[in-house]
Amino acid sequence: AQLRIDGLHQTESKLLQECRNMEGKLETIQQQLRRAKEKNILYEKGHGLEDAIRYSTKLEADIERRNFDIKQLNQKYAEQKDQCLFLRKACDILKEKANLGPEYSFDVEEINTALKLEENALIGENAELSRQLQCLEGERNDLLGQLRQRAVEIGEKGVK
Repeated sequence: AQLRIDGLHQTESKLLQECRNMEGKLETIQQQLRRAKEKNILYEKGHGLEDAIRYSTKLEADIERRNFDIKQLNQKYAEQKDQCLFLRKACDILKEKANLGPEYSFDVEEINTALKLEENALIGENAELSRQLQCLEGERNDLLGQLRQRAVEIGEKGVK
C-alpha cells in the first residue's frame, strides 16, 4: 500500500511539474499574443485599415437598413397584392350580378377618364377650401388686431 502511495506521490509531483511548465508556456504564449495584437494595431494604423474597418462597419449598417427597407417593401407588396386580388374578385362578382359574363372587360380609357375627372374635381374643391381658409385666416387676424386695439383703448381709459 505504501508503494502505491509513493507511486501516486511521484505521479502527482510529475503532474504538478508539468502543470507549472504548462503555466509558464501559457504565460509566454499570452505575452506573444499581446505583442502580436499590439503589432497588428500599429500595422492597421499605418496602412489605413482603421478607415477600412470603419467603412466596412458603415457598409454593414447600410446593409441592415436596406434589409429592413426590403422587408417593409415586401410587406407592402404582399398587402397590395392581396388588395388587388380582393378587387378582382369584387369585380368578378359585380360582372356576375350584372349578367355581363366573365369575359367582359371594362373600358380602361373610360375608367381612367372617370378617375381623372374625380381627381380634378377634388383638386378644385381643395383649391376652393384653401382660398376660404385664407379668407378666414385674414378675418381672424383682423379681429385679433381689433381686439388688441380695443384692449389698448380700454387700458388708456382706465388710466385717465
